[in-house]
Amino acid sequence: MTLIVPEIPFCGRTGTAQQLCKSGKLVFLDSDAPPKRSRESQCQQLNNSYGLLDFSSFDVVYGEFPITRYQKATYRYAVLIRDPYERLVAQYNQMLSRFEQKLQQAPEEAIAAERILTDEKYGFAQWVNTLRNHLPFKAYLDYRAPDQFALIGLPERYQSYCERLSKLIGTEVDPVRTG
Repeated sequence: MTLIVPEIPFCGRTGTAQQLCKSGKLVFLDSDAPPKRSRESQCQQLNNSYGLLDFSSFDVVYGEFPITRYQKATYRYAVLIRDPYERLVAQYNQMLSRFEQKLQQAPEEAIAAERILTDEKYGFAQWVNTLRNHLPFKAYLDYRAPDQFALIGLPERYQSYCERLSKLIGTEVDPVRTG
C-alpha cells in the first residue's frame, strides 16, 4: 500500500524527505504548498489531474500538498501535527525573524521592516485574525477524522513517530531533525 504523508508547515519540519529518498523506497515528492490564495487555481488543477492518476506503484508520497489530492481506498495516511496555537506562534516568530534579518541585511528596507515590527496592527492577535493562518489543517488535512490515519505523530514524540513510520514503510527513518 502507498503511504500518503502531507507535511504541514510549522509542525516540526524534519529530514524525513531526505531520509525517505535515500531509503531505497520509491518516493514521490509533491510540494506546492497549498493554502496560498495565489496558488489556489494551480493547486485545484493538480488535485484534479492527480486524482486521475494511480500512485500505488510508489511506497510513499511526501510533501506539502492537500490530502484530498490523494484519495484511493488502497492508500494509507500518516501526518506529523502540532498544537494549532504552537504552530501559529512558530509561524509568527519566523515572520518576525525574517523582518529582523531584513533590518540587518538591507538598510534601505529597514524603515519598512521596522514599521511592521513596531506597528500594533501586526501584533500576534491581529496577525492571526487578518491572515488565513487558521486554515492550514483544513487545507492540508480537510478535517479528516483521526481514525482515517495509519499514523499521527507529534513533534514532542518525534522518535516514536519515526519508529512507527519506519514500521509502516518497512525501512529505517532516523529521528534526526534537520530544521
